[in-house]
Amino acid sequence: MGACCSHQEEEEEPLLPPRTPVCRDRLVSKQPLVGFVANSIPARLPDTTATSAPVQSAAATAGVATTIARIPGLKPQPSVLTQTVRYDEVSHGHTSWLLASAPSNTPDGLRFIGLDTEFDGPLLGLVQLATNARCLLVVVGKPSKNTHRRRSPNKALDALFRDPAIRKTGCELTKDALLLFSNFGHILRGGIDLTHLYSPATLKSTNRDTKGLFTLFSEMYLPPGQPLRKDKATTTSRWVGVPLTEAQLCYGVLDAWVSYKVGTHDPSKIASAMVLDLTRIDPGLLNALADQNSAVLAIEDMQQKQYDSKFSTVILRQDGKYDVLNSQFRNKLQFKDVVLFHLASGQVLPGKVEHGKYGKTKTVKLDNQLTGVYVVKNITVVEQGGSRGADSFLREVWVKLVLHGQLDTSTVPFFATLFLSQKQPLGTAPPAYDVSGHDLNPSQTKAVNTMLSAQKPLSLIHGPPGTGKTFAITAAVAASISSAEHHFYVLTCQTNAATRNLAVTLLKRGVSDFRIVVSDNFFVEWHEDQYKKIRDRVIQSSETRSQNFDKLIGPRTVVLCSLSQLSNSNIINILQRRRVTHLVIDEASQICLANLQHVLTLYQGSLKRLTFVGDPKQLAPFGSEQHPAVESVFERLQSDVMLNIQYRMPCDLGAFISGTVYNDRLASHKKPREVCTVALIDVTDGTEQTSGTGFTVRSPTRDLHRRGAMLTLALIGV
Repeated sequence: MGACCSHQEEEEEPLLPPRTPVCRDRLVSKQPLVGFVANSIPARLPDTTATSAPVQSAAATAGVATTIARIPGLKPQPSVLTQTVRYDEVSHGHTSWLLASAPSNTPDGLRFIGLDTEFDGPLLGLVQLATNARCLLVVVGKPSKNTHRRRSPNKALDALFRDPAIRKTGCELTKDALLLFSNFGHILRGGIDLTHLYSPATLKSTNRDTKGLFTLFSEMYLPPGQPLRKDKATTTSRWVGVPLTEAQLCYGVLDAWVSYKVGTHDPSKIASAMVLDLTRIDPGLLNALADQNSAVLAIEDMQQKQYDSKFSTVILRQDGKYDVLNSQFRNKLQFKDVVLFHLASGQVLPGKVEHGKYGKTKTVKLDNQLTGVYVVKNITVVEQGGSRGADSFLREVWVKLVLHGQLDTSTVPFFATLFLSQKQPLGTAPPAYDVSGHDLNPSQTKAVNTMLSAQKPLSLIHGPPGTGKTFAITAAVAASISSAEHHFYVLTCQTNAATRNLAVTLLKRGVSDFRIVVSDNFFVEWHEDQYKKIRDRVIQSSETRSQNFDKLIGPRTVVLCSLSQLSNSNIINILQRRRVTHLVIDEASQICLANLQHVLTLYQGSLKRLTFVGDPKQLAPFGSEQHPAVESVFERLQSDVMLNIQYRMPCDLGAFISGTVYNDRLASHKKPREVCTVALIDVTDGTEQTSGTGFTVRSPTRDLHRRGAMLTLALIGV
């Protein structure tokens, strides 16, 4: 999957390819594999629920072709009849044709089909349904107007999805179920999630070691050492708003057929499997889960965009691999990235970043080894290999546990308030903490008291720029951990840089018992110099695997880390045993709510206080412009306190921002200067030019000068 689709209102595009007799070499094992041939069926089949002659006649009228896929090592080879039809044209004749090849082989009359979906972000592009002998490919068109509004469900498909006697098997089926619900309101019943069945998830696991669909199929049906592998080029291709290629349709058939084969391999295991049934879920909770699943998929889709890596040198090693020296952190290569080498000769060579040492140098192994000397002009990352633990946990573990009835959301602290719009239950009277010695202004004092009050366990602190958010957070921690009560604090942020600022300020306040966990990818050879003042308290993420990590975290040690590190299984183990009581999330306005559910679930047994600190007037969560479900806590709940005195900007600039952004609620601590420090200049007739590492605007009709400490705001179109 690639970039999120456009929000432009446009008519539905043609999605079915012209008929092609053969599709080859796109779904690959270690040997070439002939893919399924999927014929386009634009005509609507007769609407019939019969399961005998009328269905066969309807299928014959549509001209369904026999297709054979060669999978090396598999005996006998599959023979599959395939129909491809648009979503709104699916009739009961199509579904009956499919179900005619799904015999009832169980005493209770159950029938089985394989189910899979292909999508771009939260939008469905293809729905695949298969038995051992037949496959129905349903092509979903791009919405012509609002891309996020739930569309009317197809009646024939809805009846099939809602029938609990028809078991639908597939890997990560929970995700497919939520996509079908969020796109069309389909209520899936009778689902069996093979990932959950063959790799049981627990609340202590991020489930990164689960077996994929093709791995399960290979272990069940293929000889050892001859696995079936997915074609990455097709996997990461676009599925919404574009004509689907023969290769994509072939890929879709294979996924659904393999889902059926894995789902029916062990009847006794399937008979005892937990059955997915969306009717068991409260409608409000189901809508919340679907929204958060859509948010995660929208963010992931944007993160999977291709980009060019910035590098300084590429060195050929003796073993035929290449060492690439990255020159820019933001666009660096990461372990397991799939890349393309663009040579000066015009050749484009695919490869993969191997796992190795952390730092600026990464080793790339090309699919085909080169001989001689070549000049590498550009390196493009086409698939990011870096894991996103929080997103993975949400989709692969937490949601499945909820939908399979193994987790009661009423036991998850703050869940109802954050995701179900229920009022927060108030606690007892606040304990008395002495914050008089922390040099706080009135709004900071109020914020600290709010953070420490047990009366309102969930609190939001609104902190505009320069108002001392970090100062207030560290004051609350310092006052709290000095009390006789047990308080175990975790401070987390979206970025490593913000977490470091918290750690440095803690040290200034005299809090010495803290540890900060930093990602090796961020720290080693990139930002080590930024941690000199607190180097003895830094724990690199790779060091959390050592036994010594446990000894470094005492019963009152304040732990600081980025939000993604809270999905580190080693950190999870330690924090659960230490029983986290207080969680403070800085930069909360930039964090999507969907990325917080796993945290609440993991520490539900001990978490008593949750504080969000941020500024909703600044950066919104990544992906919020692409999907309305990507939102922060500040869009759900009102702030309890606003820090209203800023210490950073000149008085004039502070007054300008206060009036235009903060409704004149932001005061400045600094005294006004004799010379105005703000100028508003219309540069609509200007041109942008490079100037060193930045840009300047040249205007032919205005003479722009920098006077003293003046800050010039260039307004376009004023």
